[in-house]
Amino acid sequence: MQEQPMVSDGAEAMAVTSQIAFYNELQHESPEQFALFMDSSRLVEYKPGEVVVNKQDKSKVFYALLRGSVDVFSSETRSELAISQLSSGQLFGFLAVLNGENRTATLAASAPDGAKVLATDFSMAGDLLDFSKVTLQSKLMLYRNAVNNTRWKLEVYKNTTNDPTLAQELSLYGLFQGEKGSVEELKFLAEQSLDLASLLESWNDVVEPNISVPAPAAIQEGSKLNKVMSMFKKR
Repeated sequence: MQEQPMVSDGAEAMAVTSQIAFYNELQHESPEQFALFMDSSRLVEYKPGEVVVNKQDKSKVFYALLRGSVDVFSSETRSELAISQLSSGQLFGFLAVLNGENRTATLAASAPDGAKVLATDFSMAGDLLDFSKVTLQSKLMLYRNAVNNTRWKLEVYKNTTNDPTLAQELSLYGLFQGEKGSVEELKFLAEQSLDLASLLESWNDVVEPNISVPAPAAIQEGSKLNKVMSMFKKR
């Protein structure tokens, strides 16, 4: 794992995050909030096979994949096959952060040149209804992204497993029907993200791994969470 200093120039920060939908929306809606998130973020590069997230770990850091790919494993250790693979432009690791729960999967860099991520320490956001730093609208953006992203993953599982059980379970989680942009919507999304995270973890455990990962000889030692957290302590 190689740490890089976070870009301080606004134009450069926008270029780094240009392919990440959440950050694009945040920058457009509130440059001040965008700057806050950038100040709490660091660029990190991982070698092929190096672990980015360990299952059962707990932290306040979530990630945006800027380059390369990341394999997802349902167990606490890597194996020869992964259950899914993330590509550049995706956020990951945010469900556990938003819900204050342990990580539900292990994720490791898998592209030949590894992976480059933006690691964001979300501890600056405080509790769900604390808007002293991160505004209601910014939290709504992130929770909407988390819920939509998770629902998309579950839809993929539903279509690949042909199991009617998942379709029935997914149908239980509808859309928010109240006032958009309200605290009530945020509470609704927070509750739904917790439910969907539990559902996702259950299906991670039953989906048959079918994606080949690099040979053991190409896999480097997995990084530990405290390496990433130490970056933020250096500020």
